Amino acid sequence: MDFNKQNNRDRRLRRGGYNEKIYTRVILWVARIFCIAVLAGCFVVAGLLLGAFNGLLDGAPEVSLDSLAITTQTSSIYDANGNKLCDIQTAEQRKSITFDQMPDDLKNAVVAIEDNRFYQHNGVDLEGILRAGLANLKAGGTAEGGSTITQQMIKKMVLTPEQTMKRKVQEWYLALKLEDQMYQVYGKEKTKQLILESYLNYNYLGNNCYGVEAASERYFGKKAKDLTLPECALIAGLFNAPSAYDPIVNYDNTSRERQMQVLNAMLKYGYISQEQFDQASQVDVIAEIAAYNQSYTESEDNTIYTYFEDAVIEKVQKDLVDKLGYSEQDAFNALYYGGLQIYCTMDPGIQSKIDAIYADESNFQAYTYYELNYALTVYDPKDPTIGDNYSTYGLFYTEEQCRQAAAEFRSQYVSSTMQQGKDYIENIQITEEPQYSLTVIDWHTGAVVGMGGGRGPKTTNLSLNRAIDSTRQPGSTFKIIASYSAAIDDGGKGCASVEDDAPITWGNWQPVNWWGDYYKGFQTMREAITNSENVVTARFMRDEGVETNFEYAEKYGFTTLRREPDENGQTDMVGSLCLGSASVTNEELCAAYSAIANGGVYQEPLLYTKILD
Repeated sequence: MDFNKQNNRDRRLRRGGYNEKIYTRVILWVARIFCIAVLAGCFVVAGLLLGAFNGLLDGAPEVSLDSLAITTQTSSIYDANGNKLCDIQTAEQRKSITFDQMPDDLKNAVVAIEDNRFYQHNGVDLEGILRAGLANLKAGGTAEGGSTITQQMIKKMVLTPEQTMKRKVQEWYLALKLEDQMYQVYGKEKTKQLILESYLNYNYLGNNCYGVEAASERYFGKKAKDLTLPECALIAGLFNAPSAYDPIVNYDNTSRERQMQVLNAMLKYGYISQEQFDQASQVDVIAEIAAYNQSYTESEDNTIYTYFEDAVIEKVQKDLVDKLGYSEQDAFNALYYGGLQIYCTMDPGIQSKIDAIYADESNFQAYTYYELNYALTVYDPKDPTIGDNYSTYGLFYTEEQCRQAAAEFRSQYVSSTMQQGKDYIENIQITEEPQYSLTVIDWHTGAVVGMGGGRGPKTTNLSLNRAIDSTRQPGSTFKIIASYSAAIDDGGKGCASVEDDAPITWGNWQPVNWWGDYYKGFQTMREAITNSENVVTARFMRDEGVETNFEYAEKYGFTTLRREPDENGQTDMVGSLCLGSASVTNEELCAAYSAIANGGVYQEPLLYTKILD
């Protein structure tokens, strides 16, 4: 045997094994480095993704149940018997109701057509997103949405409206976060109820209606709780596109088709039976909608407030500022968007009598005049801020004469200006004359139970109310206020006290009686009041002094009296105050006489008794 060859072979084998070990080690080291690199890469990618995700969430607002609070609701006014008089009109009519006040058919209809897995998902429906994505790919466009009801509320009430990936990611995140937070407090069932309640109260449903209650009243003239199944299906169909599915404009085509889509969805997801579907499908609510819309259209003038309602609105807004410290803007927002329930003092029986009496033309003088106030502005459309103003006024026998006079006046300026490329705007006001104002007050409480602010049709809201806005000289009605009250209460005089009806000069003022230069001599206070004697009234006032009588007038609640001279040097701190030289409002004069009827106890006029929010 050649031992050298054997040794060489053994050495080669040992060397080969050694080389294999080195190779294996190298492979292992490379594998380790590769794994580390891959792992590091994964961490880097994860970090980048996390950073990107955090970037998308950057600036996302906080959410809670308060985020779903409806901050705008329509306020309403109720009469003394608790009957609703009107809603305070705004661009949006919103009326919120509770989950229990919403019919099951309506809630089920909305869930079936808007988010059929609403009760299963936790704010974001991955299954719905995938389904919508596939449907949109097949359709080559947007055929189906994947947003849940929770996402829609987040989008409308929390986020800005732009369509970006960042906003969409924030929408998903906040929807999940909101439901999770609510689960911890309310549990799943209550959470879903609160979200659905907010959704049904918040959304725009066409024709200035926000929420299912306002929509139900507008389209069917009933409360949401009284809706039938086909009516519920129609309203549920409005959530997606209220203008396209408008039941007044588009009922015969798109609105009816949408209603059937909702009923089919309710049947598909088990909310109604086949029998209910068949019955609801056969009901044609077009006649109901058309009939109610006709009556609604004919009564749209009811949206013009009465003079009493005008007064209540203005008083509430003023009291919010003066008594509760609201800013002007906060008071406006509370009144028009705060969902206030204002219970006013109007007695509907008394108010109806006032309206009937003053609507009867036979109660006025034989000849009615019409006052025209016409204003015209001619301007260049290229610069509307610069224009020429013209106006005219006059009294005419008929309304048509007023309009003819306005047209003739307009023609003097408009025909030539049109040739110069100018435009114009006009304002024409025609007022029946004579006018009237009236206030009826319960003197025990100060409650204003009836009011009339003017004669003729009322065409605008918060317009001139002659009962509270216009000041007029009260004439002889002020004799009690600014002469006899102080004489009795401060001077110790009575109805049998006498003064001499004889010529008198008081400073540069010499009062005379209404019947002329004849004087009666000594007259009792009772006789002077009965005959409305000016001279005797002035003498009683002079005994107590102008200052004292002025203070009594102020105690009666008059707020328009001028103690100090105004910019024209005019003051009411004069002797002629007792003959009604000052200007006061009808309401304040009525309140003053109510104090006399109430044993001298003045009650500030009340237009409302309570406000609920």
